Amino acid sequence: LASQIDDFRSLKQKMVQMIGSSNASTLVAKSIFYICSGNNDINNMYQRTRRISQSDEQTIINTFVNELQTLYNLGARKFIIVGLSAVGCIPLNVVGGQCASIAQQGAQIYNNMLQSALENLRNSHNDAQFVMTNFYGLMVDVHNNPQSYGFIDSTSACCPQGSHTLNCNSGARLCPDRTKYAFWDGIHQTDAFNSMAAHRWWTGATSGDVSPISISELASS
Repeated sequence: LASQIDDFRSLKQKMVQMIGSSNASTLVAKSIFYICSGNNDINNMYQRTRRISQSDEQTIINTFVNELQTLYNLGARKFIIVGLSAVGCIPLNVVGGQCASIAQQGAQIYNNMLQSALENLRNSHNDAQFVMTNFYGLMVDVHNNPQSYGFIDSTSACCPQGSHTLNCNSGARLCPDRTKYAFWDGIHQTDAFNSMAAHRWWTGATSGDVSPISISELASS
């Protein structure tokens, strides 16, 4: 994320040269910064040790808050923060159809820390908006009730079909219909899942999906 922020800093400098400082600042302030971060950190921690350190999670959160502050200092005012996913429910960590409880607990603790950090930012940055999506809750519901979302499989990958690995390569056997699978490979969701999630977060029609406002409300504010 730090390198991406450096790229944005360079981009803003070019914007200032092209349209002037005032116009560049206005454009940045109206723009939405969509940030999904932390999943690889927490999953890698779990893969290495089969445990998740709360102190390490807090360090990740603190670093993330500093990065959000940097974006704010560069003029960003509208933020969408994707909450940590249900790390224990990705195919890589699922065993016997069940989510890994230690990874799940770690993800919940991380999201509680993140919610608290974002609330502090809302209180200290009244001219900015910080929206958080409930990625964890949606993933758990899809895992438990796949057919309600049009999926036939929410625990294994489409590529290779039925697997729990990351070996999606040229020789892998694909599932016959990727729209019926929640996961493309051992970690990443399919377009079908992501499109469904984006629609729910945009509308905010389902309670608990996104807070404190929907993405559509953020866009129109």
